Amino acid sequence: MVKAPLQPYKTGDFMDIREITWGDGDYARAVVLRNDVLSLPRGRTIFDFDFKTEKTQLHFAAFDGERVVGSLTLMPEDAGRCHMRQVAVDPAMRGTGIGKALVEYAESEAKRRGYTEITLDSRDGALGFYQRLGYRICGVPRKPAPDLTLTPMCRQL
Repeated sequence: MVKAPLQPYKTGDFMDIREITWGDGDYARAVVLRNDVLSLPRGRTIFDFDFKTEKTQLHFAAFDGERVVGSLTLMPEDAGRCHMRQVAVDPAMRGTGIGKALVEYAESEAKRRGYTEITLDSRDGALGFYQRLGYRICGVPRKPAPDLTLTPMCRQL
């Protein structure tokens, strides 16, 4: 667990970032956040998804007290690479550093576990965010849905 300053949220306040366990209450709250941030704005729901496929993935969350305000999942791809997915930050908390702190925490955990590269598929609105964190475009954008373009990105750890 790490304590990270929230700015400009409230000077002196701190959030917890920690790994969460698939299937527990924190995981359930993270899934609700993912649905609210990533699916509902597109007129969809995440709850049609088979969450059992996430059982072997690594899940991280940022907390403001007991409230999940950020979530991120790492999916192992092979011995040296994992894929970052389902990155979500509460819209009311954007600009406070939660997303950056969450990504940096997940990167440090990935490196500690022996991963040397992280890949991800960025939505158009998040490209600049990931580029500022050192990710580079490493593939051709694809359009899995009419309202969604994903650009492959990667970063060596």
